[in-house]
Amino acid sequence: MLKSAKKMLVLAFTSAILLGGCSQNAAPPKDKTQVPPAPMEETAISTTASTFAIEKLYVDSCGGCHGQTRLGALGPNLLPDRLFTSMSEEEIFDIIKNGRAGTPMPPFDTVSKDNSEDETIKQLIEYLKTPVALEAQTWSLEDAKATLEVVNDESTLPDTPTAWDPGKIEIGDLMVAMERETRKYAVLDGKNHELLGHIDGSYRTHTIQFGPSDTPEGRFMYGIGRDGWLFKVDMYSFKTVRKVRVGLDSRGVAVTRDGEYIAVTNYLPGTVVIVNKNLEPLKVIPTYAVDPDGQMVGIDGSQSRAAAILDTVIDGKDMFVVALKEAGHVWVIDTSKEGAEKGFPIIHDVGGVGRILHDAFFDDSGRYFFIAAQGDNTKPSLLDPSKLDDGLMAVVDVKEGKLVSQMPGGVKPHPGPGAVVHTEKHGVLYATPAIGTNLVSFYKQKGKTFELYKQVPLGKPGENGGSLFIRAYNGIEGLGEASKYVWVDIAFEPNWHKMFIINKETLEIYKEIDTAKDAGLDPKTARSVHPEFTKDGKFVYVALWEGNCVLVYTPDGNLVKKIEGTVTPTGIFSYGLRDHEPGI
Repeated sequence: MLKSAKKMLVLAFTSAILLGGCSQNAAPPKDKTQVPPAPMEETAISTTASTFAIEKLYVDSCGGCHGQTRLGALGPNLLPDRLFTSMSEEEIFDIIKNGRAGTPMPPFDTVSKDNSEDETIKQLIEYLKTPVALEAQTWSLEDAKATLEVVNDESTLPDTPTAWDPGKIEIGDLMVAMERETRKYAVLDGKNHELLGHIDGSYRTHTIQFGPSDTPEGRFMYGIGRDGWLFKVDMYSFKTVRKVRVGLDSRGVAVTRDGEYIAVTNYLPGTVVIVNKNLEPLKVIPTYAVDPDGQMVGIDGSQSRAAAILDTVIDGKDMFVVALKEAGHVWVIDTSKEGAEKGFPIIHDVGGVGRILHDAFFDDSGRYFFIAAQGDNTKPSLLDPSKLDDGLMAVVDVKEGKLVSQMPGGVKPHPGPGAVVHTEKHGVLYATPAIGTNLVSFYKQKGKTFELYKQVPLGKPGENGGSLFIRAYNGIEGLGEASKYVWVDIAFEPNWHKMFIINKETLEIYKEIDTAKDAGLDPKTARSVHPEFTKDGKFVYVALWEGNCVLVYTPDGNLVKKIEGTVTPTGIFSYGLRDHEPGI
């Protein structure tokens, strides 16, 4: 028998690495995809249940969170292009049947003792394979405008900080950790290592940016959830000022250096959306492009998902730089005063960069855009056609608008925020780890091109899983001296509780850290990710994803403190540090 608890039946489905539920207490978004679910009925579904009965099961039990047409609402979208490319049917079946600890999604057998439950789950999975009408997968400029909401008028905000003591810390000391499963951001004091409070976000809080500190927007944070909701938050009071939904499945956010414009990249629909500092939507740019194999790409055959987006300044003009995921293009969008007057034109469109573009970072000047191409192993490599494509690191010269380098980066490189590494012995290096290989690749500039300089193994081949994030600290004048060390995580099993510290002068492993031991946790619940230096470079913050805490270390790897009170923290963002790095 179906019971009301089944309303969370498929809550945890998503295309992310791990699955997680959404809050039952959060208010539903005000958009056209959210339709109140039909009243729950006690319905028996036999092994010969009709398609109609299975569709009714979805609408009654799942539509309230995931949208009646599976486009997402409080929970993620459940489109087959997302769901079945990220996991196997066996994994999906297991999640429905057994639920997921730490989320509201219950095990199926706790809400139904029907002997046909396995068959019902199988039929539900088959239903989730069916396509959703393309016209329902759109989100227009008018759709976005209709969702704009003023939550707290700026005129009501305090003139000085009230959420933290300005006598003890500055805004640059704030560290923000995304709480992946709670729809919140945890704000930490990067000087005294304390939890200051929480800020509401939306589904799978994903990426944040801060307003430029030398503008009135410097007190604000901009956060995007994977459900497309963009928030403007006052970091003096931790109050949300405004919010707007700019897509159905979003990933990246960037802010111009003058604080005037914010842009978001969307997976669904494939678009780049530009809003002003009041979150008023100004332009939606569809991501039509031709991939390196000459095919028009995207989930609907014409649009590519939009992935990394960073801001930079070229010849005094603000620019957004965008990676088109399947298309393998990099766009440079003019967001200067003149560019805004012309409707934010794409001034450079660089193709053939790689297959499946993902994360990116800039060099110190903001001219060279390092972008990870994670590859398509059903096709020949762009580096060596005799091999299958397992990915590469590419570099685009944003000023001249051309591809200057494609280099090995391990299997599925993933720089996260990336690492620009200033050394005495080697000059300036650029580094990325990889998801599929436990190593770090270092690159060096040679004229207007770049080349692989050295690869540093993170343990023996196959001994550890791959990585997601790498960070370095090159010093900030008046704030802190450069660190000798580069930090990189191990984000996948085996041994996802390890962190590695690399000596930047020797380019050898300096120390291996066991975060499970330091946190007093079982290694199975101590996945440690996203090391982030504080603004003065004196400490490194590390998120323990399933461990529900943040660890604080000295740059050479000595534990300083375990900060409790965060739930499923992942990405950590240092306000003061990122204000001095191009693009992030």
